[in-house]
Amino acid sequence: MHVLQFILVFITISSTIALALEKQTHTTSPKRNLWNKVTSTMGQGISATQFFVYGKRHFTKTGYQKHVKGYYTTPVQQKAFICRGEDGADNVDLEGKVVVVTGANSGLGKEIATYAAAKGATLYMLCRSKERAEAARDEIVQETKNENVNILLVRFFVCFQTPFLVNGYCM
Repeated sequence: MHVLQFILVFITISSTIALALEKQTHTTSPKRNLWNKVTSTMGQGISATQFFVYGKRHFTKTGYQKHVKGYYTTPVQQKAFICRGEDGADNVDLEGKVVVVTGANSGLGKEIATYAAAKGATLYMLCRSKERAEAARDEIVQETKNENVNILLVRFFVCFQTPFLVNGYCM
């Protein structure tokens, strides 16, 4: 990799000097003007080369394979509904915390809601459909044994209703 870096830096510097010589204008101090152009263009070229080499080393397939060795190979907790104190739990306690989850009736939102409820949090599920929200709530309560699971029905534009929800329910 060091040879590649040297070649890239050499090509960058030589092309930078050539560009600076091409753009040279005759003023009162041509040597100083040329030096300023060479150093500024050279600095940009070296920065671009460093950026390229860093990206090539860390953000390609080989970089990913090098870094993935430090990742977890298994999840910290196998299921979202493992409650506090049970075997396989990750020892997180959300007792006394309030968690608001949007889209909590399906998908990733439901998994996050289940996890928070299993850890003892007071859960507010922001959902659009009352029927799907109640079905998800019943399933979460059954899996986690947490009765502090509440449903808040919202319209499509949740961002406009957030101040109302915060002022009305959480404070």
